[in-house]
Amino acid sequence: MNNVVMLILLIAGGGVLGGLANYFMNRTQPGWLKGDFWKSVVVGVAAAAVVPLFLQTVSSDLVNDCLKTDSENQVVSCLVFFGFCTIAAIFSSRFLTSIADKVLREVEEMKQTQAELVQTTDALVDVNSDDQGAAEPLESLKTGSAVDDDGLEAFSRDATPAPQLSPEEKLLWNMQHGRRSFRTVDVLAREAGMDVSTVENMLQSMENRGLVNKMRRNSDGVTLWMVRH
Repeated sequence: MNNVVMLILLIAGGGVLGGLANYFMNRTQPGWLKGDFWKSVVVGVAAAAVVPLFLQTVSSDLVNDCLKTDSENQVVSCLVFFGFCTIAAIFSSRFLTSIADKVLREVEEMKQTQAELVQTTDALVDVNSDDQGAAEPLESLKTGSAVDDDGLEAFSRDATPAPQLSPEEKLLWNMQHGRRSFRTVDVLAREAGMDVSTVENMLQSMENRGLVNKMRRNSDGVTLWMVRH
């Protein structure tokens, strides 16, 4: 806690010192200008308070070094941090503007990256999920590869079922060994020879036990089930 207080004092001190320097550097009229003075100080403290954010964006450990009591370079780190705060306060207007632009740019880039990731995920889910109303008989699940209707090659797994499977084990086996990774309830029900409501109850029970997961396909809103790995 004492180190945090010290860090706050460094920010406040650097902001005030830099604000005073900014006031005297930009004073063009003789005499005391109370409004300009307080404006420089307040904006300077604000700029100094943004310094930890700036250091975080550039992956600097300076703040952590200031908080480490067992560090041999703690005093040096605190002085460097104080200097950063002072410089930021001296050029407070430009510093705040540049930081704001940088943060907004990174937010936009993050949104774009997330949008591209969602599109890629949706495409993978669409390719590797059951079509509506489609069902694959168990006899068609053979070891090797097959070509889907859309020309994409899908790889199935060993189709040799374990003997005397219970209904739940049969359902789980179909999910593990089917050509699709993401399964619809309708298709699973047809493959297992059970009604949809029974399969839904079994899947819910398996989800509660951590055996399967479910997600919603964005293209049509259909709920898909997959084995939890």
